[in-house]
Amino acid sequence: MSSSQDLFIYVHIPVCTARCSYCDFYSTVSPMPVESANRYLSLALEEFRLLLAAEPQLRERRVKTVYFGGGTPSLAIAESFDLFLSGLRDEMDFADNPEITLETQPATCNSNKLSRLRAVGINRFSVGAQSFDPRHLAFVGRRHTVEQTRSLLRDINGLGDARLSIDLISGWPGQTVGEWGESLDEALSFRPEHLSVYELTFYEEARLKDRANPLPENTLIDIYRFTQRHLSAMGYENYEISNYAQPGCRSIHNENYWLLGDYVGLGAGAHSFLAPHRWANPDDVASWEYAIERGLLVRRLNDSQDPHVGLLENLQMALRLSDGVDLNQFSKRFGLDIRQIRQMQWNDLLNMGVIELVGEEGSVVRLTDDGRVRLDSIIEYLI
Repeated sequence: MSSSQDLFIYVHIPVCTARCSYCDFYSTVSPMPVESANRYLSLALEEFRLLLAAEPQLRERRVKTVYFGGGTPSLAIAESFDLFLSGLRDEMDFADNPEITLETQPATCNSNKLSRLRAVGINRFSVGAQSFDPRHLAFVGRRHTVEQTRSLLRDINGLGDARLSIDLISGWPGQTVGEWGESLDEALSFRPEHLSVYELTFYEEARLKDRANPLPENTLIDIYRFTQRHLSAMGYENYEISNYAQPGCRSIHNENYWLLGDYVGLGAGAHSFLAPHRWANPDDVASWEYAIERGLLVRRLNDSQDPHVGLLENLQMALRLSDGVDLNQFSKRFGLDIRQIRQMQWNDLLNMGVIELVGEEGSVVRLTDDGRVRLDSIIEYLI
């Protein structure tokens, strides 16, 4: 359980060797990716020091989580992560047993590097397996093989004291529920404490739309329902729409996002939330590096100009959790009550059975099983 004294830090390392065709995150392709990732981490530490000068009250908190995402953050060498984490400890106190996660691409990490990463403090590895079918990896341009994924997962199991999360993509063109079940079972064979399952999305900005057609909606729903049932039978809690965890193994860092807690984002394209304000760094490595090298923060205020839209954006994030949202606390925090400002639409959603009210006072709203596959449509209706 987090508190207002905890600090959650996200480090966005957008360096890649190639861009996957499904990816919607900010990233760049570097001719010298390892060197770029190492240099990038040193600048991210400098950015954090600049942030402390601008927000000195952050020093009163303890670092609860550090999450290295991307991009391909595992391109960086272990010594670069060591320098970053050591520098962070020079500036801040850490909570007991902090969660320190590294998104790990299988082709970037052998057993020796993995051991070094664990030695410098990485205690949770989020492995971007995506699929155990080589045809799927080739379709989206992934730069690793299925055997590299298996080897990395075995090596993480062999560490003995690191947590494992596996990312999988479902809904590949032509995929059946049975085929998806085989991929899911292979992931489970490596005994991950945590699984993230994301539906293949045909973003406008990505490069898939002209190459294949999405699966029919009813098939996607069948795959989602199967995933829920199968993982529940294996002891996993579907604590967030796309995330499953063994008891006590939720992603502390990501859960803080959905709980609308404060967090700091470092790096080009990173976002921060220090209530009541949201901040964004530019999606431009060159301008971010130029500013940090000269001792300047380049974050910009990113608050919604319409308080009603801002309320709904936060509600959309919070409703992803299966625990639901306490509407009384939510209304007090944001100064608006969705039950009043959208009374007709709210009652419609209750009558349609896509949301439900629970708790002793009936003040906690959560998505029903039907609502969990229609969250975007629910928010659009409220807007």
